[in-house]
Amino acid sequence: MKYVLIFFVFCIFGCTEIQSSNLNERVKPAESEFIKTIGGGFAFVSGGKIGGPQEADIYYSIKYELKIQFQIPVIIKVEFENPIDNEKNLVIEREIPQGVTRFLANSPILEGIENSRSYKVMLTLYKDGDLLEKHIDFIRFQVREEDIEKLGIKLIRKSHNK
Repeated sequence: MKYVLIFFVFCIFGCTEIQSSNLNERVKPAESEFIKTIGGGFAFVSGGKIGGPQEADIYYSIKYELKIQFQIPVIIKVEFENPIDNEKNLVIEREIPQGVTRFLANSPILEGIENSRSYKVMLTLYKDGDLLEKHIDFIRFQVREEDIEKLGIKLIRKSHNK
């Protein structure tokens, strides 16, 4: 039986915040003119589609709030940094219905992730086809080494330091 384990890492570094060198320090989620990040991190689903029954599917999951109620639908485009290839972001685009102020943005399933690293997420907001704002968060993935195997997380290892 599949089960969902939501693991929200609330180490979200706002684009207006100075990133902390202390990895245990919590920094406020980003807030911009039209958008506020409520929280976010990574979600795991055991027995995933990609890695088979022993590996969990992992994806970004971020909750946002529009600071005003729009009287018409707006379009969001969310670009999630791809841990496998940071030149090819994972992108979702969707319409937020009129009057909705809170919504969840989930990325496509990741093929793997690097531990102890921050990843960039950029939400772009459009109204009537016009760009209203770009909203940026940095979300840290950090799981204790002894929990990696228990959760079935597929780690990638890169030689660079970020």
